[in-house]
Amino acid sequence: MNTKALTPRLSTFFDDFITRDFPTQSWFENSKLQSHLPSVNISENQKEFAIELAAPGLEKNDFQIELNKNILTVSSKVQKEKSETKNDFVRREFNFSSFSRSFQLPKNSINIDEINAEYKSGILTINVPKLEKQEIKQPKQIAVK
Repeated sequence: MNTKALTPRLSTFFDDFITRDFPTQSWFENSKLQSHLPSVNISENQKEFAIELAAPGLEKNDFQIELNKNILTVSSKVQKEKSETKNDFVRREFNFSSFSRSFQLPKNSINIDEINAEYKSGILTINVPKLEKQEIKQPKQIAVK
């Protein structure tokens, strides 16, 4: 028997069996036994940094946003439970999902008092305003005292 020819078939069989999606078995949308980090877009313009996290299915109260020194951390922990009783049969399902993402912000160049966040259509947007720099329009003489 050629075991090299059999190994890929067994591997494929078990991969297909383990990763097969059974949509009728779960009451929760997108519930899979894997961790999920939301995708992130970061942009910058002259006035601010914008951080966008794709986190559909959550609500604005599911997010915790913390700024510690110059590290901005966004996290979420959600636990859902659903149960159904028919005749003498009880069916209960649990779903727990969580994530945490941290971003290092530039030191001394952000306005921490004006940071704001909004959750809309599955996207969490965090705006981090920059500190305004004073522009020197004309040369200025500084007296020595």
